[in-house]
Amino acid sequence: MPNLPRNATNNSWALSEPLLKGLNEWMQRKPELTYMEYLTGIQNERGESPWKDVSFEGVDKAFSKFPKLAKHALPKEFIAGVILNETLHGGDIRDVGEELSVKIFGTVRNWNGQENSTASVGPAQIQIRNIRHLVEKYPELSIFKDDPIRAASNPETAPMFVAAYISDKIDLIEKYNRERPNEHIPINQATIAYLYNPDVISADGSYRQIDSFDKISAALHIDTRKGWKTETMPNNDEIVRRSKVIQDILNATKACYR
Repeated sequence: MPNLPRNATNNSWALSEPLLKGLNEWMQRKPELTYMEYLTGIQNERGESPWKDVSFEGVDKAFSKFPKLAKHALPKEFIAGVILNETLHGGDIRDVGEELSVKIFGTVRNWNGQENSTASVGPAQIQIRNIRHLVEKYPELSIFKDDPIRAASNPETAPMFVAAYISDKIDLIEKYNRERPNEHIPINQATIAYLYNPDVISADGSYRQIDSFDKISAALHIDTRKGWKTETMPNNDEIVRRSKVIQDILNATKACYR
């Protein structure tokens, strides 16, 4: 982990040295999760077992309802792995507030009472706008049409939304490949995992992962990504190699085999 500030990315810093030191220590407080840590079910930041939100019965049902996953050799454990990874990395105070809002209102609301369509909810942390898109696109989710946000937030039914989301990303890659006959993105666990949360940016032929420094800086309205483009598609090996999201989800998936 580099020290702050990284490569003098923004000259507008007005933060004191103690605060910079504190942020740096916060960013480094949690080691990278290993495969064995996933397997043993370490606690998330709320002190809860992440396995509590992984319903293997729900996963089995979802896998049977969305045959496109099996067609592309994506195992049912991949659904569980996505959920396990999100529960391991979730649990901050914002998640608690959004969970409460969903229980009360059936959605997440902004300060003005309008729905926050970009809020991520449920064990799989799917954005509300994506939940609504999936319910409209897939008849398999029609039974949840009257209350989709609560359904996506329920550990028993959340796997249905993950399977639908994966199917949607398969469609996206197939469309990308049709429109670009000279390019080809394979459909596999790595490429679908990347599309769950693209985390690589590029500039002038260089690639790097979006890291904790970038996330903290964004919260402080400091631009550390100026001149860098988010790579929305995993269309080369360097993007796949750099992505931490891919490694996290693949580790979680391995831990879900029974």
